[in-house]
Amino acid sequence: MLFHLHIENMAVIEKCDISFCDGFIALTGETGAGKSILLNSIRMIIGERISRDLIRSGCEKAVVTATFCNLSDGVVHCLKELGLEVEDGELILRREISIDGKNQIRFNGVPLPLAMLRQIGGLLVDIHGQHDSRSLLDSALHVDYLDHYAGIEVLRQEYNTVFTALRRVQREMEQLRTDEAEKQYRMEYLQFTADEISAAGLSEAEEEQLRRRRTVLVNFERIARSIGSCRESLSGDNGARDRIAVALEAVKAVESFSPELESLCSRLTDLSDSLEDLIRELGGQIEEDTFDPEELEQIEARLDLFYRLKQKYGGSVRAVLERGKAAQEELNTILCSDQRLIELSARQTALEEQLDNCSGRLTEARREAACRLEKEIEAQMHFLDMPGAVFQVSITPCVPGATGADQVVFLLSANVGEEVRPLAKIASGGELSRIMLSLKAVLISENEAQTLVFDEIDTGVSGKAAEKIALKLRELSRRGQVLVVTHLAQIAAYAKQHFRIEKQERDGRTFTAVYPLDHSGRREELARIMGGLTPGQATYKAAEEFLLSADKK
Repeated sequence: MLFHLHIENMAVIEKCDISFCDGFIALTGETGAGKSILLNSIRMIIGERISRDLIRSGCEKAVVTATFCNLSDGVVHCLKELGLEVEDGELILRREISIDGKNQIRFNGVPLPLAMLRQIGGLLVDIHGQHDSRSLLDSALHVDYLDHYAGIEVLRQEYNTVFTALRRVQREMEQLRTDEAEKQYRMEYLQFTADEISAAGLSEAEEEQLRRRRTVLVNFERIARSIGSCRESLSGDNGARDRIAVALEAVKAVESFSPELESLCSRLTDLSDSLEDLIRELGGQIEEDTFDPEELEQIEARLDLFYRLKQKYGGSVRAVLERGKAAQEELNTILCSDQRLIELSARQTALEEQLDNCSGRLTEARREAACRLEKEIEAQMHFLDMPGAVFQVSITPCVPGATGADQVVFLLSANVGEEVRPLAKIASGGELSRIMLSLKAVLISENEAQTLVFDEIDTGVSGKAAEKIALKLRELSRRGQVLVVTHLAQIAAYAKQHFRIEKQERDGRTFTAVYPLDHSGRREELARIMGGLTPGQATYKAAEEFLLSADKK
């Protein structure tokens, strides 16, 4: 459950610390006092998208820290699967949003990505707002409610896997059955592409060799002059060869006088031999490497082909070759399309049989669950002051889709003698609130979020119906913590813990504060809700009676 909430710089909340108990908790206050800001703080800490506009004016960031304790075994197990450990069933979440849009999130002090925070938040808190009641009017969502109640997620996933595979096969078959003229045009294009690239015979190594050879030919005269000059310096009159020969003769004349001179003579001899090899090699270079204008022209043409194909099919030789390979493979696929169609047709038949089997089991499970859901929802609605209500789940065949071959629609007759009709056509705001509360009461399980938040579940109800909603909320609070934003004294009176949210002005700025109420404070608040700013003695007495009656019930 949510044990403690710390809020800083969230809209008109400068700083606020709230400690929650277990059970049923009421949040009340004037319209605009900041109840929605408190709920947005909870939404922020469970990973929902929050606008930077909610950062308090003049501040750089908003911070929300929440402590959760007494985590269920199911929640602890799910956290372990996410790679997160908790000690003594307690965890602390902290989220900070900055004016520049940055998010900083920590789980027990450890940085956490936003996507994982959303997963964790779904385990800890379930927020139900007015929008959720309106979602009941969307019949496309009814199948999800029913499947959740039936607990057939595995069966539905099995169906979806087969359905996805079947759609993939059908799309491939549609592509293979394209218009014959378009098919022929595509084949000609692919054949041309594959042939052009294949005929070019490109390779990355060849391109590099051609570039090096072109560099030599373009600079041939300069290279020849430099080699000739080098050879002349080594072998010409009084060149390096003659000078080394003179030096060698001089050392040979005295080498017998010292072992060191013998070594020097040997080294001079090696140097003379190496120089002769170098001179011969330079001569061969001059004789063998001749300038051929036709060779340069051929190289330029070949490099131009490399350039054009790279411009046409990719920025590199590798990309061009991959394009040619892909074109040939697609061409082979089209050429073999008839055989592929036969294979796909057989695959389609097998998948359709699997899909029929899965959808049949889905339908059977849904019909069985629908009977139970109808009875449980009706029992809940009868308790919530809708004694004549009839709730039915209509399941009719439809074209197979992502959720199965069933169209699921919730039908309602709110009063005795009225025909059952789709919720979207007859349900009022108050009826929707009670139907949604009935669904929550039926669908919640031990694995659901341990903290339920209801934002104005009392919309459109009053009197006896409001008290019944309060009793149902208290009943839900026995299975988990329930936070309720309400404007009705009948509901707030049943809370185990009651907070008043109040807006104040100080030094020219607006502040929202959250106050826990004792018995006297609750009486004041209930009287304000019922009687406005100046409630009379009768209103205070009625408020006291509400509190005493709620305690007794």
